[in-house]
Amino acid sequence: MTTASGDLSPAKQALLRQLLSGRTRLAAAPTRTIQERRGEDAPLSQSQVRLYEWELANPERARTMNLFYVLRLRGLFDMVQLRAALQDLVERHENLRMYLAGPPADPRAHFANHVSPDVPLVDLSHLGEVEAEQEAIARARLRGAERFDLRVPPLARAVVYQLAPRHFLLLLAVHHLIFDEWSMGVVVRELSALYVARTQGNRASLPPLRFQFGDYAASERRWFDGDGLDAQKEFWAEELSGRLPFLRLPARKDAGPAAFAHGRLDIALGVERTARVEGFSKDHDVSPFMTLVTTLAVLLVRLGDTDEVVVGIPAANRNCPDVQDLIGFFVNNVPLRVKVRRDMPFIELLREVRRKAVRALANQEFPSGWMGELLDDPPEGRGLAQVVFSFQNSPVPEFELGGLSVQPLLLDYGMTTVDLSIFLIDASTLTSHAGQYAGMIHHNAEVYDRPAVHDLWRRYRRVLDRCLMTPSARVGALSIE
Repeated sequence: MTTASGDLSPAKQALLRQLLSGRTRLAAAPTRTIQERRGEDAPLSQSQVRLYEWELANPERARTMNLFYVLRLRGLFDMVQLRAALQDLVERHENLRMYLAGPPADPRAHFANHVSPDVPLVDLSHLGEVEAEQEAIARARLRGAERFDLRVPPLARAVVYQLAPRHFLLLLAVHHLIFDEWSMGVVVRELSALYVARTQGNRASLPPLRFQFGDYAASERRWFDGDGLDAQKEFWAEELSGRLPFLRLPARKDAGPAAFAHGRLDIALGVERTARVEGFSKDHDVSPFMTLVTTLAVLLVRLGDTDEVVVGIPAANRNCPDVQDLIGFFVNNVPLRVKVRRDMPFIELLREVRRKAVRALANQEFPSGWMGELLDDPPEGRGLAQVVFSFQNSPVPEFELGGLSVQPLLLDYGMTTVDLSIFLIDASTLTSHAGQYAGMIHHNAEVYDRPAVHDLWRRYRRVLDRCLMTPSARVGALSIE
């Protein structure tokens, strides 16, 4: 019997040990170095190319390319200094000044020398605090989802809604082309330091950035032009060999490839169930992510009456130390291909999924946009995975802005390039979902309508309960009703 790490390098074996213990953010060991680019403009990174080409081919889904966040602010608030702090952030990170130029088929990233963020203050306090908050959230959802013109910077917007003299909501909306979930942590950390310094009449002493995102994109081209990805290419050619499964759930409606209507269902696991997931995962030496994605695989193969499923899992893809503090879009969607035997106990499937996920994530740099070229039988009109599962197990951060308390209220990871995208986060710092995992399911309503998605989530929770209660139960014997 061989171990999961038998043919991995020492660095990847270290990653494996971290994954098995659940003590990592699922990012591979650093292997690359960045060099400062020549010239003012830059190529798009491979992740950006994938996203841009997808939006170009699916213009009706452009609004789903936006990420937006709503933060609750309580206390003495200095609007002038917030605008100044946001200006400092934009000047520090060139990606917040990025726009596209050149032919649509092959654009390049350009960076404006100066961009002044427009941060309007919308006073809704005359409505009363409760009604003002409802109105502000409704407006934030609409404003956050408005389409960006990729050729006009900035590809980000901010709005402050005043609910009461010392109560505000701050909307931050960005296009996914310049931003990922990791970037929000950078914004929280740096905006806090910049705002506090401004209110004290100083400039924040943030450590200088050695490189910018454009330097990373240019360096990536150099890495990929050589043979640095040969081993990963070989891994994915083997992993994706043969015919990929097509997932057809009973509730799926036949629709043309261009048919799309955006749907969203807010979801939550509940406090008790979340605690059981964490306890079970700890007892079995796996991360909660592994437990949750394995349960999803069980449900999908049972509902789809198949023995194999491919689930897309977004990987951070920040393998260089020099990109940890950058704002940008680095994410690469990694296909997790899982074969399920009906007589297999859930706990055995969990170990197999863990092994497969570790190996897939250890090869996360290979661009998912290139994987189609490796397929023996490329699927027509669809990607490698038809379901995406994203889980962020680091709590959404609370922070302070110089005596002003700040709490995340609403997060919308709107991007969906497949018919079903499930996003879960540790929502322990969100007042509406304290102590539990919560998130949303984005779905193509032309393929899966809201009742079907609601039923899928209901079944998922039931299957999860049964797997946690009886991990030795055979997959084929688990009730999915």
